[in-house]
Amino acid sequence: MTSSKRVKAWPVKVQAEVFQVISDLLVVGFSVRHAIEFCELIFIKQQAHLRQINQDLRAGQSVSEAFGTVIDEQIRFQLKLAEEHGQLASSLGQISRLLQTAHQRQQKNQAVATVSPGTGGYLSHGDHGNENFNHASVNGIGTTYPK
Repeated sequence: MTSSKRVKAWPVKVQAEVFQVISDLLVVGFSVRHAIEFCELIFIKQQAHLRQINQDLRAGQSVSEAFGTVIDEQIRFQLKLAEEHGQLASSLGQISRLLQTAHQRQQKNQAVATVSPGTGGYLSHGDHGNENFNHASVNGIGTTYPK
């Protein structure tokens, strides 16, 4: 973004969704700017940032530079590599899938960390108890406790 002011990065789930939409639109022939304009209509909470990103693209910034303030530094670097090698559409799709996986892992970790008082004793019995609980939750057979 032209202001180079660091803003809070978008949530991982939002980054994944935005990148997947842009990737899909690039694959069917949209330009990057038109794909981002389309995202402005879908991602209302990110609309101001997306407008700024599009303005930055019009001003000559690369995609990685324009998205730089709302994404993680590692993701920005991946976008830069994709741009340099002409693989933006496929790389955005891959980045989206990686971010979706990270988001799912984050949710599972939160579910495991949010444990009712009744299970505290089970989890305090060393690593074996934690291992069993984690596997049960990851495999979808564990109980998820409300926050």
